[in-house]
Amino acid sequence: MLNFLKIIDNLYLKYEKTPYILDKIALISKINELEDTILKKVRGEREVLICYIIENYCFKSDFIKGRYFYFLSKIDISEPLVDKILEIAVNILYSEKFSSIKRDYITFVIKTLWNMKDKNLEDYIFKLSKYKIFNLYKNEFIILLGKTNSTIKSIDFLRELNKKDYEKEDIIYWSIGMICSYNRKNLIKRVLLNDYLKFKLRVLRNKDKEPSMFFYFMLIEILLNNYGINGYLINDILSLGYNRKENSVYKDILVKILNNIELILAEKEEILKIEMTY
Repeated sequence: MLNFLKIIDNLYLKYEKTPYILDKIALISKINELEDTILKKVRGEREVLICYIIENYCFKSDFIKGRYFYFLSKIDISEPLVDKILEIAVNILYSEKFSSIKRDYITFVIKTLWNMKDKNLEDYIFKLSKYKIFNLYKNEFIILLGKTNSTIKSIDFLRELNKKDYEKEDIIYWSIGMICSYNRKNLIKRVLLNDYLKFKLRVLRNKDKEPSMFFYFMLIEILLNNYGINGYLINDILSLGYNRKENSVYKDILVKILNNIELILAEKEEILKIEMTY
């Protein structure tokens, strides 16, 4: 593995230094091929790759750092190295908090954090939301809340964000759905979601606009375990679901869940498909 890493570092340097477009294209082809090889071999030598990156990243250009974090975004990072990578990633994000130019390098840093499913990162994100960097990478940060061990605080944060940025509604629904997932280690208490669900009844009542699959996904994830949800609220959602005329597999799944009807395999796969959207 070390030999491959040294070779790819040399290719990165050559790519940065060469002034000719055709030469750069040829190098990109070699780089892509070797990166694929490293990712295929990394399963048994993950620690070697991560330690190499930790030891070398601070001496590299932003381009090479970006490629390093590309690798990290593609692999699972286990303890104790996860804490070191988290520290590095958070320091990078804070150092870029006033940036007004979006860069692939930072995108891969955030995507690396997506893999830290057991970590609660919401306080870092809340602090960064006060700076320019949050608006530059808003989608990535919203996804990060959904992919990591977030709490009801993140749902409240996303609710407020939705009020300010309607265009992000679907990705916010996805993230809230993931935070509320039945498969979460720390299940969100459903009683805390009653007010939010009551507020969202207006979406189901609006006959002029079809709810998105992400909206239904969010309801499905919340209501798969509905202990603590107000019974009248469940009945309202069920009644509104019945009354909607559009053909939607996700609406049908929601109605089946509320009627305690077991989902078939194809329906379970539809839910999983949305979970894997990002």
